[in-house]
Amino acid sequence: MSSEALKKTFSVKGVVGIVLSIVVMIASCMVPGTEALSHEGAMGLGIMATAVILWICETFPAGVTGILVLVLAGMFNVVPLKTVFSGFGGTTVFFVIGVFSLTILMMKTNLGQRLTRRLVKWAGPNSKKLVLAFMIGSALISTVMTDTGAVVITMGLALPFLEAIGHKPGQSNLGKCLMIGVAFAAIMGGFCTPAGHSMNVLALGMLQEFNGASIGFLQWMLVGVPFAIVLIPICWIFLVKILKPEPITEGDIETILSGTSDLGKLSTLEKKALVMLIGIPVLWILGNWIPLLDTTTVAVIGLAIMFMPGMNLLEWEDMQKGVPWNIVLMLGGILSLGSILGATGGAAYIANLFLSSGVLAMDPLVALLLIGAFAYLLHTFLPVAPAILTIFLPPLFVFAEAAGIPPAVPMLIIVAIVSGNFILPLNPTITVAYAKGYFTFADVAKAGIIPAIIFVAILVPWVSFMAGTLGLGM
Repeated sequence: MSSEALKKTFSVKGVVGIVLSIVVMIASCMVPGTEALSHEGAMGLGIMATAVILWICETFPAGVTGILVLVLAGMFNVVPLKTVFSGFGGTTVFFVIGVFSLTILMMKTNLGQRLTRRLVKWAGPNSKKLVLAFMIGSALISTVMTDTGAVVITMGLALPFLEAIGHKPGQSNLGKCLMIGVAFAAIMGGFCTPAGHSMNVLALGMLQEFNGASIGFLQWMLVGVPFAIVLIPICWIFLVKILKPEPITEGDIETILSGTSDLGKLSTLEKKALVMLIGIPVLWILGNWIPLLDTTTVAVIGLAIMFMPGMNLLEWEDMQKGVPWNIVLMLGGILSLGSILGATGGAAYIANLFLSSGVLAMDPLVALLLIGAFAYLLHTFLPVAPAILTIFLPPLFVFAEAAGIPPAVPMLIIVAIVSGNFILPLNPTITVAYAKGYFTFADVAKAGIIPAIIFVAILVPWVSFMAGTLGLGM
């Protein structure tokens, strides 16, 4: 066996994850029950810690870890079996499957390229404006599909253009700005709607598990869209001021447009896909006033319509390949883990420790700013969004209630933070662009450090203000 093949079959980090998780489980089994924390509560916390370790060490695929820890809960009789897999019985898992069908539609058609092409025409022979055009395109596409998918689509037009005009990876400032820009914008676009990121769906499910509350599609947009409208220009300004893209000519614009000149008129498939891509979000928005149109019902019925004779937008093979079932299993596992922590008292124990630290003595806005900054730094170096949501949200929900603010406030803050990061290219959205070789770690840090600070500084007061105005999650 070659050394390269050996590396693929043996991961030191993965083995460390197994060893640490075994140690944690043995330790939790030995913890006696107390008045503050029952033995089952200690076991529940041990299972949560095991999941976090395995996710961080990437010992198993995320979905396998999500199921494995639930099996451990059943093996050790931590909770009744009906509670172990309770997260799969709610609406969240079905909603996320429906959401991913929109991603598949975008990938099957040229609608994303058509949008970006129009924005390129608007930008004209202005390299700075061109970067903004690609960022707007990436953000808009990301509102209804995964952030990484949005980056792939917009890069699909940018990369051939950069190659055609001789801008090589590692040498082109325009290339740096375009690749970093589309990733930053996709992160912001993903926060605009609940459908923009799988973690948005997970966080909504966790909020509903906690107090039965939810956030309407339109309510979420009223928080996310204005925030993105402010932050995207800020990111763009710092990108073009610091990395300084080279000038381009009218001929360069013709080169980029010629790459999609054969798209022609909208095909029948694209017209039908456009109806679904516009219609489903519109119905989600109407669900704020029409209870029958809740997000899961609309998502599942929309999915069924895509398979209907005459529509034929999707085939089952598309769903098999396009839906990241690994993520679906992970989401169900995390929601089930939340139920386990709630049933055993583990979540309440963590919350009490947190609340007794003196955080309640602070002004809630100051406390949330500090928590948001800490979560952002943690996610910068440990970009494991499921683990961070699992650790932060349960105690923050209790903190919010104790501080007299809607639990939806910390939920929106944390989920916005785990959507991506402006400091290091370690999270998937930026890693996809980083893999093309146009920019370095230092380039991201130089262009992203100030936007990252502004991100947290604006996010916390904005979400707090909008929560009071809209009555979020009450």
